[in-house]
Amino acid sequence: RKVRLGAHPVGVNAKYIKEVMARTETQEAVDAIRKEMGSKQVILSVERLDYVKGPLEKIYAFQEFLEQYPEFHEKVVLVNICTPPAQGMKIYEKVQLELEQAIGKINGRYSTVTWTPIRFFFRSFRFEDVLQHYAVADIAWITPLRDGLNLVAKEYVAVQGQKTGNKGVLVLSEFAGASVELGYAVRTNPYDRKSLKESLLHALVMEQPEREMRMRRLYDSVAHYDIEHWGNSFLEQLEIINEDKEWDDNQYAAPAKTEVLIPANVDG
Repeated sequence: RKVRLGAHPVGVNAKYIKEVMARTETQEAVDAIRKEMGSKQVILSVERLDYVKGPLEKIYAFQEFLEQYPEFHEKVVLVNICTPPAQGMKIYEKVQLELEQAIGKINGRYSTVTWTPIRFFFRSFRFEDVLQHYAVADIAWITPLRDGLNLVAKEYVAVQGQKTGNKGVLVLSEFAGASVELGYAVRTNPYDRKSLKESLLHALVMEQPEREMRMRRLYDSVAHYDIEHWGNSFLEQLEIINEDKEWDDNQYAAPAKTEVLIPANVDG
């Protein structure tokens, strides 16, 4: 028996994302969010509430970042969109409590009349609403401790890559499967707070030409290897497997029955 192993990382629906971003209501919502944020650089984190996504490591690193770099006070804002887990998942209640306490401590210490360092949303967002935040975000800070792929990173690139104007920067955990495909992201080690802080600083001070170069390369990859390409490549492999199976079946089929003819002049 032959076994064929293939790697088929799923892509995003780049065409649909482009369609949504072209809508008038989407652009109006994006403008409203940007106006609300003012001139601050927006750092966006989108993840499900799960300790494997590294939410606590990120928040603690951001706290140290604010302590170490006071020059960024009132110049950056971390928008943390955290999707609740399925109902009845008691194991995540402790993570939620610790996360909310850490965010409250940071906001309590650093907030001013005009600035709240972290905007925390613990609820589900419509996909279209998430896309609007991708468009506003100057940086996507995606730092799972371990992730098979991570489509959030690809969705951010799909939005940023096709918008006009200044481009954002993707900061991505080296332990996310998508980091293999998205080589022009700024990689970070979510287990190392120094790495988290340095990668964030690198993204914040990155000049626009480098931002544009990185995002252009990332977008070329995401737009090409989209969900349509994923589906077609998967089906093509299934067809190849089916063809190989038919060939094997013919190769090892039982031979046809034959008759042995004995010449008449051969003595018995």
